[in-house]
Amino acid sequence: MVEGWQRNQDWFWEGNVLARVLAHMEEEEGFTILSPGDPSPAEQGVEIAAERLVEQQVSHRLVSVRGWPSSLYTRGSLVGQPRASSPGSIARSWIAQALLDLALVRGSDPDVELSLALPAMASYIRYLQRLRWFLAAARTSIYLVAQDGRVAVTPPGASPVSAVIPTLATRVIGQRRKVGLPGSSRMRLPLLHTLVSAGGQAARSEVIANVARWFPDMTQPLPSEFGQRLSVAQSMLQTEGLTMLNGRGIWQITEAGRELYANHWKEWLHKAGLGDEEQSVAVAAGWDG
Repeated sequence: MVEGWQRNQDWFWEGNVLARVLAHMEEEEGFTILSPGDPSPAEQGVEIAAERLVEQQVSHRLVSVRGWPSSLYTRGSLVGQPRASSPGSIARSWIAQALLDLALVRGSDPDVELSLALPAMASYIRYLQRLRWFLAAARTSIYLVAQDGRVAVTPPGASPVSAVIPTLATRVIGQRRKVGLPGSSRMRLPLLHTLVSAGGQAARSEVIANVARWFPDMTQPLPSEFGQRLSVAQSMLQTEGLTMLNGRGIWQITEAGRELYANHWKEWLHKAGLGDEEQSVAVAAGWDG
């Protein structure tokens, strides 16, 4: 048993997710909370009922809240001891049940606004990406709650983007990142540069290959983590309105992205230690698009 452990210490516990979503709905979206829900020790989900006035019309929203399973038992005689089942497999059943509940509510009430609130865990985000068709059909928006408490809201059918997805993609060994892999933040300007050089948009696979050329320490073939971190960088840029998706797997730069690129690309080259000679070599090697 983990000494002194309590369920609410996990940032992804549904009670903590619930608290952040309630605060966001009240402070940022202007909702009046009718029913705040009550975190269940049985981890069966929580529902928030709220209303707000939009153009002189009262709209009601029902939010289904799910946490992420702890790696420890949370109740019973084994509380605090390692769980036999993996959190990932349990989470799959949790989100499946949540989607069934939302579908049933939509079938019984076509007018209520529906939302699903989840901690911003990588597995959940992957499920949401693949379920965009369902979320669009069910008119269900998404609240993603990050470890630092920030909340990102995704409209029905849109690609799930969290302001802090970068923390999910950083794999840690002890307290250090894998050697040789650049962080997502360092990839932002090379990603924008690649899109500009490609005429404004490019396929993800093309972007990965071109961005990698600006990191000469990368081994070939590229590790899968490189592409994952680049996707995180694109999500960061999309959240800030600097890029957008233009079809399946196509990344496109926005005017705001072009402006940021124009103002900071030379600064990035300088910080990367690429002088005029190295830049010329990069162009000759096809690194410059």
